[in-house]
Amino acid sequence: MTDLLRELEREFEEKGIQKGLQQGLLEGKREVAHRMLVKGASVQDVVELTGLDIKVVEEIRQNLH
Repeated sequence: MTDLLRELEREFEEKGIQKGLQQGLLEGKREVAHRMLVKGASVQDVVELTGLDIKVVEEIRQNLH
């Protein structure tokens, strides 16, 4: 393999790892938001503590039942 191909392979691998980490963090935040809402936290508190968009938190709240 040429040096260029090796470098591209490494870059794509790193981007894939970063994307996976970001997706995992988002899923973790969504799980925390779900648990907070189940425990009775307000939507605003969940937004402030998780950093999730209010629309996302509202969607999670609507799907609790």
